[in-house]
Amino acid sequence: MGVMDDWIDSTSLLAAAAEQGHKVSPRSLELWRYRGLLPRPRRQAKGRAAWFYPPGTRHQLLSLLHMHRKVRSLGLVTIALWVEDFPIELDRVRAALSSAVDELGRELDKAGGDIPGFIDLHARKLAGKRGDSGAPRIVRMTKDERIRACAYMIAVGLDAREEIERRKDDVVLVERMFGLRSGHRGGLAMHEPFVAGFQRLKPILALDKVRNAVASATPEEFELVRLVARLSRIWTPLMLPEMLNEYGTEADSFRKIAGQTFDDPPVETYTLQIINHLLGLHENKSTVDEIRQAIVALQPAAIDLQMLTVFPSQKRLEAFNQLPPDRQQQAKKELARRRKKSTGQQGSVDA
Repeated sequence: MGVMDDWIDSTSLLAAAAEQGHKVSPRSLELWRYRGLLPRPRRQAKGRAAWFYPPGTRHQLLSLLHMHRKVRSLGLVTIALWVEDFPIELDRVRAALSSAVDELGRELDKAGGDIPGFIDLHARKLAGKRGDSGAPRIVRMTKDERIRACAYMIAVGLDAREEIERRKDDVVLVERMFGLRSGHRGGLAMHEPFVAGFQRLKPILALDKVRNAVASATPEEFELVRLVARLSRIWTPLMLPEMLNEYGTEADSFRKIAGQTFDDPPVETYTLQIINHLLGLHENKSTVDEIRQAIVALQPAAIDLQMLTVFPSQKRLEAFNQLPPDRQQQAKKELARRRKKSTGQQGSVDA
């Protein structure tokens, strides 16, 4: 392999973690390698017997540690790292999704068919949680109102039709909890594209549907939903401020919630996003050619340059600088390729 200047050994990897306040043991590195959360090291070809990890492993480890600090499930961390474009094997992602669904199934089995009781129990848990894994707390609400809002979302997620119908009036509480409804004029909930937004929620925890979608999804479908989820993760926080400018103070609560959510998203949201997109593909029954065309269209270099054109010209550089470094480099290479192609075509015309 020769000299591996950009590679990193275990000692340096552990030191990098310690610099960020994480105490990591060699045993933990071994476990995470075994679980596919870190790439395997390679032995140095010459010199002392040493094992080195490929470029990008430091960033991957720090991302893993940050996510694992927020959530115990390594399966959820696996899915999140995959969405964030780290080298995670697809079989592990599929297994992690299946495991998450099975865990929910076991919880439902414990409820013994008492769906209303299951919804109320988990709504109380969600409403009572603090931090990024709990329900938003920007807007002042009573404990009961917050529980009812969470219960409505869980009912929709489970596709519990009777419970959705029984709790349908509580959708306004969901809008309040997320900062879309406030004051006498109703807030953002009265404006497009936010009107009836939470009334259009789709079931993403309906077990049989999710199991079928995860089991039958092709590698191309997984790649497409990963690209869509990554695109949303990067561009939503960049575009949302522009979207909300016209609404002034009406959007203040939603701005705060959106900022908290997108600056450092809960690890669980990656799994919910992927399930949601897989269900959509499963229902739409797109052809293989359509999926492959969509994958090409959503490649970072092309889609990022396209997204930048949405911004006023004076704000494009600011938006570009907020892209992840790897996507900045890809965009620059794509721009250089286009300029070279344009120059070559112009030269042919001149000739």
